Amino acid sequence: MNDEATRMCTVRRCNSAPPYYVVGSDNNKVHLEFGFTRILMKIFITRSKEIVTECQNYFSLHTVGELIKKRKLQYLQKIVSSSNTVCNLFMSVAVRESELLAANT
Repeated sequence: MNDEATRMCTVRRCNSAPPYYVVGSDNNKVHLEFGFTRILMKIFITRSKEIVTECQNYFSLHTVGELIKKRKLQYLQKIVSSSNTVCNLFMSVAVRESELLAANT
């Protein structure tokens, strides 16, 4: 079985597909962050990144990176608490990843 098929099988058996998986690479995250910032610049009618950052703080808008971390952590916690046999195979990896994410937050 190739890597993609193995991944899809695992994802389908473990509750839901992780949202971070689609945007897991740093390159994609940078592109999403850039696009999100540009949309906010249009909404707030400004070209200043500092003003956009202040508006994000004021309106409690999280960055794309923060949202990815949060969703990844939620997904890993689902794997750890799952009774599924396939998910149990990845439990140690999920626990380790969760600890790393929690330490970086």
